Amino acid sequence: MRGFFRCWVPTLVGYSAQGACKFRFYEFFKKYYSDLVSPENAAKYKTFIFLAGSASAEVIADIALCPMEAVKVRVQTQPDFARGLSDGLPKFIKAEDVGGLYNYKGLVLLRDSQIPSIMPKSRESYSLNHENCIGDGGAIKSFNVTL
Repeated sequence: MRGFFRCWVPTLVGYSAQGACKFRFYEFFKKYYSDLVSPENAAKYKTFIFLAGSASAEVIADIALCPMEAVKVRVQTQPDFARGLSDGLPKFIKAEDVGGLYNYKGLVLLRDSQIPSIMPKSRESYSLNHENCIGDGGAIKSFNVTL
């Protein structure tokens, strides 16, 4: 249980970076891929464009997450290695160089677990938002929210 609490900082930093990259680059790639095709094709193939944008963004997000995951796993599995991120990151870099933070196995594991899970979420999120916010003829629906 002690290893769990020792690693909350790399988890917080890593997943914050991943989330920031994921959502920012998703919007970027969605527009980029839409601009590559004509407006008619963008509307026709919007599901494919959204899924490709989601997968592309997740690759970059995983690259942002990987160093923190590497430190977290090392601190959890080798209790004498470090107490947390502040002393674990410099020790990790000294022991394995910066390239060790981007270990091939780590990136492959993140990619294989994250990309298949984020794509359906992105598609479903788009569908729900589109159905709830856009009315007939593309007019935006108004919402009355009371707190």
